[in-house]
Amino acid sequence: MKGTSGIDAAYDAIVGAGETVVPCLIQQVTNTTRMSDPRCPPLSDRITVGDVAYFLIADITKLDFIELLPPDVQRKYKTDGAYAYESYIRRKGARSQLQSRLLAWYRQKTSAGVIRYPTNQR
Repeated sequence: MKGTSGIDAAYDAIVGAGETVVPCLIQQVTNTTRMSDPRCPPLSDRITVGDVAYFLIADITKLDFIELLPPDVQRKYKTDGAYAYESYIRRKGARSQLQSRLLAWYRQKTSAGVIRYPTNQR
């Protein structure tokens, strides 16, 4: 589960790549292709590529998982845990909303000089 490595080599490699992969992951947040959850395959009947991309972003950047979720979802998360996220992300437009929030957060983070990339990378 969270913070555990050694379950899925690809997931671990992406985390190991660090923040340079975050822009690509943000683009995948709206991807609704079903997949097995690499963190816990037996419990992943409704996981999508977009969900895993968001989990990776949170793992890599140490972003509080609920920080960019709407206030009502943040409140529900306190009592419902992951079910609050699951309920939210299935709402029409939620993935696009989360992606927009991630893009704004990432732009602010990188423009503040927190992350610096060589000029040949985007």
